[in-house]
Amino acid sequence: MIFVREELESLLFDIAVESAKNAVEGINRDDVKKMQNEMRHSLIAIVMCHLSLEALINSIGMLYYGNQPNPEKQKEWKNIEGLEFVKKWKHLAMIAHQEKTKTKQKKTLCRETTQLLSELAKLRDSIVHYKAVPVNKSRLRRTSKNNVVSPELEKYTSEEAKKAIKTVIEVIEAFNDLAGKEYGEWRNTILEKHSMKV
Repeated sequence: MIFVREELESLLFDIAVESAKNAVEGINRDDVKKMQNEMRHSLIAIVMCHLSLEALINSIGMLYYGNQPNPEKQKEWKNIEGLEFVKKWKHLAMIAHQEKTKTKQKKTLCRETTQLLSELAKLRDSIVHYKAVPVNKSRLRRTSKNNVVSPELEKYTSEEAKKAIKTVIEVIEAFNDLAGKEYGEWRNTILEKHSMKV
């Protein structure tokens, strides 16, 4: 009997793309109800993008460490698995590049890619670990119907959702360039399925 692993990372990305697409439908930055709908879908897209990348890097880590017969490699994976999101991506990119080149070069993800990962992690953390802050009401934007627009409606937008989708694509491509292998091959199929371009 052959067991096939379900790729959770592709399902999470599929949910992210579908949500990002839903966030832009009927968008109206002057209608609070439509802004709330946009934010609802954007929140899902942002968190799912982060979760997709987290699942992917953990799957890659299992290939390089966890599934190895060498107990030392498995033990090393336990330490790497606990690394912070961006550090884990950088470390495994370096390991993948070393395996590809058969050298001990410490080449890893570039500053721009690392910045994209950091920004996505920060945005995801602002959702998952949400903290309300006092707001000066006189500085809040109002719609033409004189409704007050909360800062959250201005922060978690369809633009941020699309940026999160683009981050997933760019991070995977940068990693693949270093690794010389194809990971996350599902990304383009999912974008096509939802007729989304980044």
